[in-house]
Amino acid sequence: MKNRILSTQALSTDLAALLLRLIFGGLFVYHGYDKIIHYDTDLPMMKDILGIGAKLSYNLLIFSEFCCGIFVTIGLLTRLAVLPIAFSIGVAFFIAHAKDAFMMKELPFTFMFLYEPAIGKKEEKKKNMNIKAPRIIWMLFVNIMLMWLIFFLIPVQIPFHLKAIGVEKNSLVGAAIAMSTAFSALSSFSYSKIKGKLSFLFVFSIGYFLLAIGFACVSVSNTYTVVVAGMILSGLGVGMMIPNTNMWVMKITPPQIRGREIGKLTTFWFLGQFLSPIIIFPVLKILSLSSTFMVAAGVLLLISIGFLIFHFSTAMIPE
Repeated sequence: MKNRILSTQALSTDLAALLLRLIFGGLFVYHGYDKIIHYDTDLPMMKDILGIGAKLSYNLLIFSEFCCGIFVTIGLLTRLAVLPIAFSIGVAFFIAHAKDAFMMKELPFTFMFLYEPAIGKKEEKKKNMNIKAPRIIWMLFVNIMLMWLIFFLIPVQIPFHLKAIGVEKNSLVGAAIAMSTAFSALSSFSYSKIKGKLSFLFVFSIGYFLLAIGFACVSVSNTYTVVVAGMILSGLGVGMMIPNTNMWVMKITPPQIRGREIGKLTTFWFLGQFLSPIIIFPVLKILSLSSTFMVAAGVLLLISIGFLIFHFSTAMIPE
């Protein structure tokens, strides 16, 4: 017993991970719940630190603490759940409480450096850690993040754009957004036929081009029909790029680490959705909604051209 207590070996990494999740995940849930029940009294005191509006900032803070705290506590999608939490803690420590004494912000400081102990067979993990995916996989990670960062304009901003051009019925607004989803599904279903004739890079080029045209249609639209056409084109573009990304990652990743790399891909996927309102809302303060869609269309067109150039200039990419 004495030797076990004095031993430097871990008694139980499983137990340590469980306690970390329950204690610190529970603390985040507690703080988030406190903000929910005191929403009306605490919201007026919230500062617009990020420039996206105090109410949105407060809602995102509740999401990161309460919702993501629940995921951390139960161990569900932990790697994804800690991203909003880490961002909120970083803002609290470095911005919101930057001028406060360290004693006032030592709790967020402690949270920033928490980590979960490794669980599983160490030798197997060490062996897998030496296996690396090709560096181009990081291009795919960043690409999926950018795609969702821009595409997320559709469910968030299309309702406002439609109301601005006189479409008031919620059923029509929902139908327009649903068109992008429906045609995304159709495009994904047809991916095997598309990929049989085109390279990974060329599929991305076409997908981004369709997205660019779709966003341009939305930008110049004055009628519901043109907006729906933009939704269809955007859906077709995204629908072919999602399976294209998944297939390329699976193709170039060694089987032993595919789970790890797919996890990273999913992380960047949700990171793009998380960052979208944070990046887009400051832009909307400078530009009109129509202009924002046109700027997004320009960015998408540049990405499409970039992939096209990449396609014709290299023969080194694994297919």
